[in-house]
Amino acid sequence: MYRELTISSGVPAHKLRKAFRDGKLSLTAAELQGSGAKLHLHPESHEKVLKAMKAGRGVRLHITRHEINPSSPDAA
Repeated sequence: MYRELTISSGVPAHKLRKAFRDGKLSLTAAELQGSGAKLHLHPESHEKVLKAMKAGRGVRLHITRHEINPSSPDAA
């Protein structure tokens, strides 16, 4: 059901911790263009992000704890 999205690994850790705690995540256009970190987003949120990327702007998302997928060395 969730769709995977790759974002910049340069997203500050405090921003992800805050999103994990309160469910709100703001990503800049630069953070959307990077690679290295992954989020699993609800299809509606994924479409919202793709639209923002196409327009070259940032996006604010309301996400759940399950949508933040921390990278781990064991992940394949």
